[in-house]
Amino acid sequence: MYELNVKIMLKFNNEIVLKSKKYLCGLNLKNTISY
Repeated sequence: MYELNVKIMLKFNNEIVLKSKKYLCGLNLKNTISY
């Protein structure tokens, strides 16, 4: 049961990291275009 929870947590964390990376990339693109 514990291992399953850890796997779910890791998957969730990975998705958050990927989304934040895409978000940061989007911000960087907007900044480079505006400057």
